[in-house]
Amino acid sequence: MKEALNNLFSFTLSLFQGGPRVLPQFELDTTLAELYELNNPSKGEDRLGYLQSNISRVAPQHDAFAAGDMPVILFDPDVDGSDNSLCYLQEYAERTMSSLNREQRPKLLCFASPDQISLGECGIDRFAIKACLDGYDAFPLVVDLETNYFLNTKAALSTSRLPSYTPKSTPSMLIISDLVPDSVGDWGLTFFVTESGDCVFLAADRQVIGTDSRAWIGSDSLKDKFTSIMRQIGAWLSSHGYYGPYGADIRETAAAAAAPEHSATDEQPVYHIVDLNVRSTSSLVLGLMRGHFSRRRGLHYASAFTISVEDMTRDVFIRRFERPMREGRVVVVSWYEDRESGSSCGRVVVGAETEERFLGEVVGVMEVGLEVRW
Repeated sequence: MKEALNNLFSFTLSLFQGGPRVLPQFELDTTLAELYELNNPSKGEDRLGYLQSNISRVAPQHDAFAAGDMPVILFDPDVDGSDNSLCYLQEYAERTMSSLNREQRPKLLCFASPDQISLGECGIDRFAIKACLDGYDAFPLVVDLETNYFLNTKAALSTSRLPSYTPKSTPSMLIISDLVPDSVGDWGLTFFVTESGDCVFLAADRQVIGTDSRAWIGSDSLKDKFTSIMRQIGAWLSSHGYYGPYGADIRETAAAAAAPEHSATDEQPVYHIVDLNVRSTSSLVLGLMRGHFSRRRGLHYASAFTISVEDMTRDVFIRRFERPMREGRVVVVSWYEDRESGSSCGRVVVGAETEERFLGEVVGVMEVGLEVRW
C-alpha cells in the first residue's frame, strides 16, 4: 500500500508541475543497514557507515542502492572540499537513490580521498567496506582489513574444509585438476551472515541457456535447496569474525559423481564451491528486489547487468524504456555520464514472467549498448 501511494503521489505531482517524467518508487525487501542490525549483540552501540571504493563510477552507486538508512562514503578526486555542493558523482547517485522510498535512501557523502573523512562530522563510529584499499586501515572497521583480505583469497578457501574440490594450496601453487563430472548446473548464491552467525538467504541465480547472462529465479524453494551449504559457509566465515554480505559460485553435480568425503545420498545433489566473494557482490541488489519483481509483479526471472552506451544520457535511456520502467520491469540502480566523451555507463535490472520473455526484454535493452557486462 505504501509503495502504491508513493507512486500515485509522484505521478500526480509530475502532472501538475509539468516537469520531467517521474518514475515509480519502490521498496527493497531489506537493506544492508537492516541486515547489519539483525541478531547483532552490539546493536545501537555503534553508528555504522559504508565505505565505498574509488575503483569505478558505477559499482559504488550499486552498493549504495542496497545500503539503506546509513551514511555512504563516495570518492571523487575532483572534489576540493571548499563548499557543501554535491560532487558530480554524487549528483548522479542522488538521482539513482530517488527511485527508492525515502526511508531506504542512504545519506551520501562525497570526498576526494579517505584522509578527508572525519568520523565525528559524518556521524559514523565504524565502517563496513567492500574492498581493501590504502587508507582504510586508519578507520575502525566492522571486520579488520587483514581478515577481509584473507577471506577473499584462494588460500582461505583451500584450507577451509568446505566442499570446494580445491586442494590445500599456497599463493605460488599452480593447480591442475580434472573437471567435475556429471555437472547439473552452475549457481551464484548471495547471502548475509549476521554478527551472531545466522545466515540470511538473499538470492540464487543461474546461467540462462543461449546467453552469457545469469538470471535470478524468483522461487522461495531455492532457499531450502541451498540452506545446508549456506550454513556451512556462514559458520566458517563467522569463525573468522566476519559478518556481512557474501556471494558464492557453486557447481551442482549428481550424487553419483560425489567424492567420498561429500557423503552424498542417491537422492541429494552435491555442491562444490568454485569461488567465494566475501563482500557485497553484483547480485546483491537483485536479491533485495525479490518482492518488487516476483511477489508483487509475478516477474520470476530477473537479471542485473552493466551497460555502456554512446551519446545517450540517462534521460534519453529512460525515455527509450519508459513503459517497462513504469511497469517495474526495468530498474536503473546506478548511472554515470562522462562529461567529456558524452558516453554513459549504468547498471540495470530487468525482470519478466517467463524465461522466453525475459530473454526478449534483455535483448531489447542490450541493443542500445556498446558493451554489456554481467
